[in-house]
Amino acid sequence: AAARAAPPHPPRPPEPFTVKPEQGGGVIFPPDLMHEGVAVTRGRRHVVAVFTKDGAAQTVDEKQKIRKEQYEAALAFELQAIKESVVHRMTTARKPSGS
Repeated sequence: AAARAAPPHPPRPPEPFTVKPEQGGGVIFPPDLMHEGVAVTRGRRHVVAVFTKDGAAQTVDEKQKIRKEQYEAALAFELQAIKESVVHRMTTARKPSGS
């Protein structure tokens, strides 16, 4: 009789790491990768978000729902970036002389 092996343990999640692309560079990653952006302290960050799904298997309503979710996600990301920029400027602003 053949012996059955126990299924392998699920892979461990990767250890956190930082990616610092060169100026003008970018980062591409799968949608299921947990990630975050950090505050921009100098210059500007430009974001191009591309979301892909199998459109052939979706109804018009499903496509509209996905577009709305993508728009809301992009808007939330942009608002967070603006907030971080404002907070950074406020915390690094010079106080007027004589204060």
